[in-house]
Amino acid sequence: MRSWFQVYGKVIPLFLGSIFLVVQSAVSDDVVTGDEKIQIALIVVGGIVTYIVPNLVGGIAHFAKGITSAAIAVLTGLSGWLVDGMSTSDWWNLLIAAATAAGVLVLPSVKHPE
Repeated sequence: MRSWFQVYGKVIPLFLGSIFLVVQSAVSDDVVTGDEKIQIALIVVGGIVTYIVPNLVGGIAHFAKGITSAAIAVLTGLSGWLVDGMSTSDWWNLLIAAATAAGVLVLPSVKHPE
């Protein structure tokens, strides 16, 4: 029998990453700016997508959740860079997004057949 953690454990880093990103964005300069709102939205969407994408076993599909999380981390960095250049807050947000993606990659979960 599968535990809840085995099935949904990869969502935990994205949930925590979302919380850390919101808190960091709010306390870094007491204002959540436009690019920070985009970054928060990206990581929340990443959490939803990671929840929806199944844990597959074959080929590149085995890394679908990790690829999704890495793409969210890259988009988080790009959103800060393209809007107004990378500020200290943007670098912290990128670090949180990268750590979140790493958490998704390393946490084990039950694999579903293709």
